[in-house]
Amino acid sequence: LLAPHVKYTMYINTNARLKLIGDGGSISQMFGVKEDHFHLLCSKAFQMLTYRSLCLPENLEDRGVTELRGYCYMDDGLRLWEAIHEFVTRIVMYYYKTECEIKDDPELQAWIKDLTEVGLGDNDNKGTGIVTMEHIMESLPSLHQSCLQMAILWILNQKPCEMTKLGYYKEKYFTEEKVQTIIGQFQEELKKIDSAIREYDENLVLNYEYMRPENIENSITT
Repeated sequence: LLAPHVKYTMYINTNARLKLIGDGGSISQMFGVKEDHFHLLCSKAFQMLTYRSLCLPENLEDRGVTELRGYCYMDDGLRLWEAIHEFVTRIVMYYYKTECEIKDDPELQAWIKDLTEVGLGDNDNKGTGIVTMEHIMESLPSLHQSCLQMAILWILNQKPCEMTKLGYYKEKYFTEEKVQTIIGQFQEELKKIDSAIREYDENLVLNYEYMRPENIENSITT
């Protein structure tokens, strides 16, 4: 299930450490934050990260925005969340018939342990201290840095040459007939969500198409 969603991730992360956030990397050239300060900022941001914050319903609740009306990101995102949750649940239940099968899977248990004890194990949600106006002014980018930022963002915003939409798989990760049926049903549900979003957008002055399944890639790296 995770394979297509993390495609090329290791390669990109490695290059990012060397060329983006490393010494003399693009970050230090584009932003007003010094390298050592940027690394500290990333470290503190990661310490604030929790598994709950990665789950959209809980994230929205913790931010106190669940009662907002016309919040397209929430409305469209929750539709997608529910569809993906149903799809993943059906796939997992197909391969794991009982609770014992889950407990006896060493690779699955090792993955969960790594995620909870290593990946997010040390995060205690500490505060980040006090920010002064001097800190803010020092972090403002120069004209040269602003131009670099705009250029990089323009490049990153270009659509990929080969886009694989959410719910579609070029590689044959699943071959069982039952699983193929589940995938097909998931794709049909995504089409319904996309149609509902397009219909709602017709009444908006500015269309919100960011959460349309047709515009969402299976992986952020493809």
